[in-house]
Formats: sequence, structure tokens, C-alpha cells
Amino acid sequence: MNNVAKKLAVALLLSVPCMQATNTTGQSFYFGHQQTGTMKDVLGWNNQINLFGNEDFSAVLKVTSEGGMSFSNEKLAPFFTSNGTTTMVFGPKHDSTTNVATDVYASHFGLSNTFKSSVVFNPKITTWVTDFAAFLDLSNWMEGLHVRAHLPVQYLKHELELTETNAAAGTSAYLTGYVVSGTPAVAYTNVVSAFKGDKTAGDMLSVWKYGTINGEQHDTKVSDITASIGYNFVNSENYHFGVEVGGSFGAGGKSKAVHVFEPTFGNLGRHGIFGAVDGHAVLWTGEDDKQLSAFVNGKVGYIFAGEQKRSYDLTGFGNWSRYLQVVKVSSIGASTYSVYAGVDNMINVGTLAAKIGDYVTYDASLLLDMQYNNFNFNVGYELGGHTKEKHKSFIDTITSNYVIHTPGYTGTLIDVAIGTADASSCTGAATNYGINGDTTNLTVAELTTTTGLVVSNSLLDTNSALAQTVISHAVVGAVNYTFRDNEYMPSLGLFGKGEFDGKNHNTASLWTVGVQGNVSF
Repeated sequence: MNNVAKKLAVALLLSVPCMQATNTTGQSFYFGHQQTGTMKDVLGWNNQINLFGNEDFSAVLKVTSEGGMSFSNEKLAPFFTSNGTTTMVFGPKHDSTTNVATDVYASHFGLSNTFKSSVVFNPKITTWVTDFAAFLDLSNWMEGLHVRAHLPVQYLKHELELTETNAAAGTSAYLTGYVVSGTPAVAYTNVVSAFKGDKTAGDMLSVWKYGTINGEQHDTKVSDITASIGYNFVNSENYHFGVEVGGSFGAGGKSKAVHVFEPTFGNLGRHGIFGAVDGHAVLWTGEDDKQLSAFVNGKVGYIFAGEQKRSYDLTGFGNWSRYLQVVKVSSIGASTYSVYAGVDNMINVGTLAAKIGDYVTYDASLLLDMQYNNFNFNVGYELGGHTKEKHKSFIDTITSNYVIHTPGYTGTLIDVAIGTADASSCTGAATNYGINGDTTNLTVAELTTTTGLVVSNSLLDTNSALAQTVISHAVVGAVNYTFRDNEYMPSLGLFGKGEFDGKNHNTASLWTVGVQGNVSF
């Protein structure tokens, strides 16, 4: 535990430099800022908790429910595309002089080698979260001691909306050599259908199990449950300052990698610990229950590693190499001929379970509260996010024999891919290295010594499947009415929030509106 505490402290000190992250592209996994920040620890019940002079046990129960949608979706789109823009061209094989606009060689997706279209990516998020919270004042045991807990239930709908234009279906059959057994008709005639990955053709072994885009994906789950114990070192009528320590239970489930833009809840089933500080000060007091106060809250958490399933690119092969075609063979050896056993997509081979985590979450908020009789008017700012995940170790291992395919080559596919004893028959063969069809001509000597074309765990690019650093800024406005003459001081309120990504475009911008209510005992 001491080691974890040291890591947490170091991470807190380093969190500011980490906020200078740059934009990332072509990622296989989205994990944005989660809708469970410190503003919920303050907003709505800020005048009913941390009370001065309380000597008895008391409790405040609060329910907050908010919903909203993403906006400025074009800023998030480059996170997913291989070229870092909102639009990608799927087309014939790219080389230095022809088809230079091609971003993805269409045949990798079961499309004709002469197919061509432009696809616009437009990621959209719809969210609704209801948070059940409790604040227990334990001043009957020790003045300033308290417990706080949150149980959020969230609905999420993610859609990586694809708009396809200028589609040219191309020929109805693959190039000779793309599949060995004959020239079957292509599986798909447009990219939107191809991303479903639900068809096979010729020697393609199986449909896609992972990395699909298939309309909207939605789910409802309990997000991370948090509980903390705190103590107010300073507590007076006009100000207080306290600290909290607690833990989060990952109830939201693990990543499954079936869909590119899957809904993610909390910290994806991983548990964590956190420390927090909070305080307030009365800035001005007037007549007839008029008062201006400032409330601050800051939290840093350390999330432990846990099992996740992610889709990996290939090291040195670039963005989206997770969608390259690969050839299955019976055996691999420098001098042993390998028997062809079919074609598969890398997404099925390179999607593996791994131990991923050990990252830091952070959140801080400032709320100005103007009390006017029974009304409270609030305006606030919140900064939140998390650092980049760490890839600890693989749990799954690629056990079958796969090598990088050479779509369109008319020679012996196996020799081109691995460079076996028969490589002499493949002089000048063009070997596919890129998702866009870029090729490199290898000599016989290079073919017989090249081992980087054999697919294994060591060839996987772990960075391509990690959640990147996320920074989020939010502004909040709220109005509440409290029945101060009632014994239970019930309060009802409305609020709105605008959340903006922190320039690295690794998280969505969102607007939300909500209602809240609390009661004291």
C-alpha cells in the first residue's frame, strides 16, 4: 500500500505536464472522460453538507439525473481514422504514381480491388446518468468526520456514423492470387456493409469477431461505485477545509472490442483508490439570507490494472494495420515448406485479452453560489480527465501460424510472405506492407531472411490499443430552491453543463441538462 501511495503522489505531481498531450489518430479503442466528476460532490447539496456546529448524526440523500448529446463531432473523428481527418478513401492499391488518394486498399475489407468510395466518420454520443448519493455526518462520533458515497446508473449510446459517397463497385471478382481457390465474387459492394464483417468469400476463413462498425451500440449499466471517508480539519460558520480518502468499485464491465466505438462505463471494471480535498468560504453576506460563497473540490485517483480485450495494429505497419489480410499456414520454418490454410483478417488474429491499467484520473471544480432567500444560483468550472493507460502484459497468445498476405500477387503466396526454401521462384515479388496497398519489392535474399512478416504477440503495437491522455473542461450553471423552513430541508434544482475536449481531441464534447433533489435527515 505504501508503494501505491507513492505512485499516487507522483502521479499527482506529474498530472499537469501530462495535460500537454497531442492529438492521436487511428486508435482502435475509445475511452473518453467519464460523466462522474467532482461537481456532483458539490452541486445541489453544497449548503446542506459539512455543516458547522452539528453534534449529532445526520444524513443528506441526493438524486441527480442528467442527459445530453455530443457536439463538434468532427473534432473527435480523426481519433478513429487512419489518416487523421474526417474522411477516408477506400480504393485500389496505392503506389507512388497511381491511386495516390487511397487510404485503405479496399480488398482488405472484402471489396473489389477496383472498388472506390469516400467515407465520412461522424462519432456521436448520447448519455443519460442518474446518480444516487449520500452524505453521512458522523459528528456524533468525531466532529468533522463524514462518509460520502455515489452509485451512478448510466445509459450510453455510441454511433460511429459512416456516410459513404461516390461509390464505384468495381469488378465482381478478386484479383487472381487474392484467394487461391478460384476467383469468387467479392463479399461486399460498399464500405458501410463491409465494416459489419459478417460475410466470407473464397478462402476467407471466418467473419469478423471484433473491430466492427454496425450502426448504434447502446447499453445501460451501473458505473463505478465510490465511497470515501473524510475529515474536516477546519470547520467554522464561514469556511471549512477537509480531506477524503476512498475507493472505487468497477461495476461497469470490461472492454469487449467487438465494436470500434463501444460504450464504456466508469473505469471498465477496474478498481481504484483516490484522495480528495474540499472546502468553502463565504465571500459576502447581506441582509435577508443573502450570501455569496465559493466551493472548491479536487480529486486524484489511481486505477489498478485489470483484464481488457483490445485490437492491436502491427508494429511498423502503421495505423489500421489491424485490418490487413493475413494468411494461415500449417507451419513456419526457414527451410520447411508451409501449406496454405486460408485467409483471415488481422482483426480476428490480433484482438487479444491483456492486463491494462495503472493510470491516474483527476478532477477539480470551483463553484460560486449566490443564495437569495430560498433560491441558490450557481455557476462553476470543472477540469477532469485521465492519463494514458499502461500495457502491463498479454493474457492471450497468438498460437496459430499467420503471415502477412500479399493481395493481388500472382505468384506463390506463402513464399512471398515468409521466404521459405522455395523463395527463389519469387524474384522481385511485391510484398504488401501498408493498409493502403503500398508495396515494397524484396530480393530473394531479403525474402529468405525476413521474419517480420510472421504474426506474433511481439509484432503487435500495444500503443495502438491503449486509452490516450484525456483532458476535459466544463462550465456549469444551476438554480435550486430549498424549503428552509421545513424540518427536512428538501431542495430541488435544474442545471446545465457544457463540456469541451482539451485540444487533444481524445474525448467528446458534450452538452447535458439535468434535475436534482435532496433531503436532509
